[in-house]
Amino acid sequence: MQTTSPAFVAADRPLPLGLDKTLLYPALAFAACLLVELLRAPLLLADPDTQWHVTIGQHILATGSWPRTDLWSHTFAGEPWIAKEWISQVLLGGAHLAAGWPGVALLAALAIAVKVSWLMAFLMRRLEPRVALLAFLAGVFLVMHGSLARPHILAHLLMIGWLVGVTRAVERGRAPPLALALLMIPWANMHASFPLAIGLAGLLGLEALARAAAADRMRLALSWAGFGLLAVAGTTVTPYGATPLLVAISVFEAKEAVLYIGEWQPLDLFGKHWFVLPAFAGAALAVGAIAVRDPRAGLVRGAIVLVCGYLALQHQRFVPDFAIVALVVLADPLARLWPRLAAPPRTAPSRAARLAVGGVLAAALFAALLLPRTPMAPHPRVTPVAALDAARAAGVAGTPVLNDYLLGGFLIGEGVPTFIDGRSDQLFLGGFMHESMRVLEAPDSAALTAMADRYAVGWALTATDTLLDRRLADAAGWREIHRDGDAAVFVRERP
Repeated sequence: MQTTSPAFVAADRPLPLGLDKTLLYPALAFAACLLVELLRAPLLLADPDTQWHVTIGQHILATGSWPRTDLWSHTFAGEPWIAKEWISQVLLGGAHLAAGWPGVALLAALAIAVKVSWLMAFLMRRLEPRVALLAFLAGVFLVMHGSLARPHILAHLLMIGWLVGVTRAVERGRAPPLALALLMIPWANMHASFPLAIGLAGLLGLEALARAAAADRMRLALSWAGFGLLAVAGTTVTPYGATPLLVAISVFEAKEAVLYIGEWQPLDLFGKHWFVLPAFAGAALAVGAIAVRDPRAGLVRGAIVLVCGYLALQHQRFVPDFAIVALVVLADPLARLWPRLAAPPRTAPSRAARLAVGGVLAAALFAALLLPRTPMAPHPRVTPVAALDAARAAGVAGTPVLNDYLLGGFLIGEGVPTFIDGRSDQLFLGGFMHESMRVLEAPDSAALTAMADRYAVGWALTATDTLLDRRLADAAGWREIHRDGDAAVFVRERP
């Protein structure tokens, strides 16, 4: 089969000094992404969940055990709860122990930079350089969407490795190596996105069977089945057995978190999320091009893009997953079916190319090593230290608190049992979040008083200008003792 179009390749001018684009461009992507993330490092810490992930990781390191019940809220204390992302939490907690918040930001920045450069390297090895660069630019902003110091950015590296291995097996007409299935073990202990990987592998396996000769299908089906069974078995190799798998699947079962938390909300395609539209259009165009030459591949790859696109449309948190999946699963069939889009044959990189790449990487890593020397902390909006100090000075911080959702991570880090926090995939369910919203939206404060009585609440910590803040400011029986630009503290006035 023809792999390139000579006229087309000739139009792509080589770099001077024998520099290799397949090496240089990923290195530049790594350096540029790392520099961007270092410059915006405080924003990597802006999510309140980062703080409780760090605290849980340090708890595991300090105790040498994995929690099985809630130890950090007063509303659900003692209820079943597992640290299903414990590997990521240990890494984040360990980075904080080693270098404080700059260490956490550096870990996140490096993971994001590796993710971006790996995708660039993958595309450059499969597609003609200009096509690869166009695809990369179309997807990179989606890949970096939601870049925060949280477990998902670490799991993205496993997702790329998994997809590259599975798609390579399909293109070669064989089942993935059984060793790849073992990737499910760290993934199931790192982030709850691992069930998606099994589903994607299943769809790609169907394409492999459809493309195989009839005489080879039974053997190939058994090989894929063995791979799939081993992968599913790997998801149960956790301190909690199969429970993380069950939790990950159950999160879509009408849980309150899906209704109230920003990252679970649908995309606003014709508003603030307009930048997703070109990527959706590009993916649809690529699927159509593949289907023209190979309807079976077009059907499977189209189904994959459709499923991941639907998840991204319904829940903003899946936007990076959609971009990663689309880039990886569409590159190989485009190159195979449209030779003019395929990467030219590779030659051994020159010494100058290797030195240039080494210099770029060394400079980027040297800049990264300066970050731990930079004073840094999560944004005051999610770390209201002065407000908590005021509550402690007033002698109320030892009583149960009523807090805004986005301040739960801070309270966990400070050792204050929360009313609610970011662990809402397992806790604060059974109508708890529904009731809390009804209370805040009630026309009078009677329901708020009743809820505070039920949980023996003695004070409240709110971010400024939130619904809870506005309700407490007007509610009878509450007195404001502190307010700054980020948070407010209210105490209950007992009759």
